[in-house]
Amino acid sequence: MKSNYSESLFRQISLYNKLFQNYSQVDSIFNITSSENNFRMIYRYFNKECYKCVLADLDLIKKWGSKIGFENIIVLPNIPKNKNEKILLQTTLENLFYYSVECSNFRIDPGSKIDQRFFAIIDRNGFAKFIFFPQSNNIDISNEYFESMSIMFDENSDTVF
Repeated sequence: MKSNYSESLFRQISLYNKLFQNYSQVDSIFNITSSENNFRMIYRYFNKECYKCVLADLDLIKKWGSKIGFENIIVLPNIPKNKNEKILLQTTLENLFYYSVECSNFRIDPGSKIDQRFFAIIDRNGFAKFIFFPQSNNIDISNEYFESMSIMFDENSDTVF
């Protein structure tokens, strides 16, 4: 049974449904894995983010990845600026699919300078649904989001994106 948060979650996080439609990198994101699904969960974070917060989000991905399918989850970090960042990126994202993108790409509002980490489901046309902004102080909400998304990725589910 879904809580009140879950019911409102689906109404609120669909606000930016055309988020990525103009980015040419969408094809690249879909070609990273061999999944035949026409949608992917993405996790976008920026270098300015709290590192502890990003690690907590990555732990959630690893926790829920077997239910959602690791091949359906793509992490979108910034392109590393130096060798140390590249090593840190490879170590932190070990065993996950990731695609480094320019800092200015894949923002909630491409014209703004707001860099906030988020999860979203995107299709091959770059349309985003179910955008979620994790809260560092409330892991229960993040778990609820992942639980809802895992049901949607379940191949036996009747849920349609």
